[in-house]
Amino acid sequence: MTASTQNMAHLSAADAQQLLIRMGTAARTSQQQIGQSPLAMRNAALLHAASKIRAASDEIIAANKRDVARGKAAGLSDAFIDRLMLDEARIEAMAAGAEDIA
Repeated sequence: MTASTQNMAHLSAADAQQLLIRMGTAARTSQQQIGQSPLAMRNAALLHAASKIRAASDEIIAANKRDVARGKAAGLSDAFIDRLMLDEARIEAMAAGAEDIA
């Protein structure tokens, strides 16, 4: 578990909401900056993201297993749990999707 995910595990609902608002704001700012960047730079970023996704596959799966367990314990529906679950194939699909866009 990364330091940021460890910190999020202990957030109150209000703190989690504030964190999501800050993350959304940062994402919108990044979107504007990326949208104004040269195409070659955007494509390179997507290819780099795909590489990082693949490289972190084991860590992503481990963190996802913890999330799925928490979701089941919280009573999330089987359909929601299915959408939440990640495996090698789904992670590869995410990386390939980033490459397809590039």
